Amino acid sequence: MRQNADNLQIKTKYNRYSTEFRLAMRSYECWLEQRAIDSNDPGAFYRFVNSKSAYRSGFGSLISSGGQLATSDRETADLLNNYFGSVCTVNDGFRPRIWWRVLYYVSRL
Repeated sequence: MRQNADNLQIKTKYNRYSTEFRLAMRSYECWLEQRAIDSNDPGAFYRFVNSKSAYRSGFGSLISSGGQLATSDRETADLLNNYFGSVCTVNDGFRPRIWWRVLYYVSRL
């Protein structure tokens, strides 16, 4: 498609097949949904619903400034913490006192 961007015949075929594919996928998804509903099995229904709303990680592995791959959750968290802790932060030597907040929340436990 990219090599023949000006070829109208190829563009037309591409658009037709893309539309057919989208319609086929939508039809299949509707079939799966209807099958879960018609099964009268609450477990199957909830598995279907959860498969559509499950949390999925949005990024892969991270590489440290030293060029090493972060392989554990702890290393990834440390890399992200170091990065976001350094962005838009100016060290003016002043640290806010939050001990009163800690005491307030601890006293409420």
